[in-house]
Amino acid sequence: MSSTVGQTEAGYLSVADCLAISPFARFLNIQPRIDADCVVLKLCFAEHHIGNPMIRALHGGIVASLCELSASTLLAFQTRATSMPRTLSHNISYLRSTIAADCYAQASVERIGRRTATLSARAWQEDVENPVAISRLTFRTKGVYDVSGEPAD
Repeated sequence: MSSTVGQTEAGYLSVADCLAISPFARFLNIQPRIDADCVVLKLCFAEHHIGNPMIRALHGGIVASLCELSASTLLAFQTRATSMPRTLSHNISYLRSTIAADCYAQASVERIGRRTATLSARAWQEDVENPVAISRLTFRTKGVYDVSGEPAD
């Protein structure tokens, strides 16, 4: 994987392009970064992310959206897609309550096929070893590759 976040080669989507396409990602103020050759998305905390004001926890939909953006961005970047993949299903397990702080998400590819791809994502706040949520996502991949119709190496 490239070590440059905003690099675009031959019209393919870069990580920065993937996030710039989404108005929701801009609204959430999600920032990409490279950690040990993997893409990590950072949700910069804002007051409008609070879902439960009594305990000041992030809204579950915000965490789920962060996981989904992490997975779709990774898939588009790794497959050299020319458009964002469509989400077919998203299952999330909330493991612990969040706090009013930045949240991070990282996705990994389980399998990329000709028509669908399966990815998993995990979100955490203070410690990567203590995730606040884990997700399993399925995307439609048919029609998002450049010319060959095959996943990139």
